[in-house]
Amino acid sequence: MLAAGALAYDPVSLKWNALFLTACAIPLALRAIPHPLARLTAIWGAIVFVGSSLLGMLFPPDLITLPPNFNRFGVTTDSMGFRTLPQVAYSTKRGLRVFAIGGSTTEEIQRADDETWPRLLQEKLTRELKVPVEVVNTGVSGLRSPHHLATLKRVRNLEPDMIIVLLGINDWNAHVREHFSKWHRPERFSSSVRSGWRERLLARNTLIGRALLRLNHAAAFGVRPPKIIRVADRRKSLELPLKREFKPEAVSPEFDCYLRRIGELAQAEGLPCLFLTQPTAYRLDAPEELKRTFWMTPPGQDYTLGLDSMVHLANLYNAHLERVCRENGWLCQDLAAELPATAEVCRDDCHFTAEGSRLTAASIAPEVAKVLRTKEGGR
Repeated sequence: MLAAGALAYDPVSLKWNALFLTACAIPLALRAIPHPLARLTAIWGAIVFVGSSLLGMLFPPDLITLPPNFNRFGVTTDSMGFRTLPQVAYSTKRGLRVFAIGGSTTEEIQRADDETWPRLLQEKLTRELKVPVEVVNTGVSGLRSPHHLATLKRVRNLEPDMIIVLLGINDWNAHVREHFSKWHRPERFSSSVRSGWRERLLARNTLIGRALLRLNHAAAFGVRPPKIIRVADRRKSLELPLKREFKPEAVSPEFDCYLRRIGELAQAEGLPCLFLTQPTAYRLDAPEELKRTFWMTPPGQDYTLGLDSMVHLANLYNAHLERVCRENGWLCQDLAAELPATAEVCRDDCHFTAEGSRLTAASIAPEVAKVLRTKEGGR
């Protein structure tokens, strides 16, 4: 049990280490009590603790989907927990198959199935290419780059012809929270720790850790569980009295690491992957009525960054995404530059209006169609 606890040590999150140290201490304390029941409880506690760590290695960490076979409020999911319309028969492929990976701006949980940009993109591609095209929406609110990598590892076995990844805002908000939290030490992040078997033994990736992240108090550990109908925590977050400034010179090491791992895995699989920069409504001259809708500056905190800091973060992360893609020859489209940062496109910080969803589908359809024509022509 002590060995499992040592391997679960997370160099980034002190809170997870404190939690697992306590979990280790309880069975050890019981073991010292000279009573058969206490010692038996200690043994079973150790078995559960160690078993959680070992079993966690059998399943990809950070794989989060919506509840499978969900059907409410015009939102449906298939047996995989993905939004598809019509539902996809993964064992029997027909035509071309594209997976859209991202957070809430891909998920679009506030929209019915036929109103999301992945669905609108599917309709455009099917009409243009004149072959059946399935665009599978795997998005879940709050997911970051580590989760996107886990999703890619899952869907690569489902015969994809192309992957679309829209990411950024959840990663930079995690960067903000970690910077101002005494419980996180992002400067100690190491790509070697976050790879392979070592990654799966980290406290948050054990079965116990994942179960805790699913509980309602998961926000205390910096991650919120996915919810089907999510209402913004608050509006007017820019008006919070406690204001801070954060203008880092570089993106978080975690974001850089997982961005590269996503691209490298797709490249190794021979899978075309289109990265999209994250559109936002952040601009210094944003109208007051639009600024009053903001709530992700960052979300769920008792402080706010200034609008100039949010503009800086959005530009920093989007520019880094473009630079990494350019250096590696990966496909990247600057969606943030193509969509106007207005109330007609964004209903708050980054989530699309109906017009925003339509413009997103229309903007990326030509690039996706070009790649799929190549795939179709090679068959």
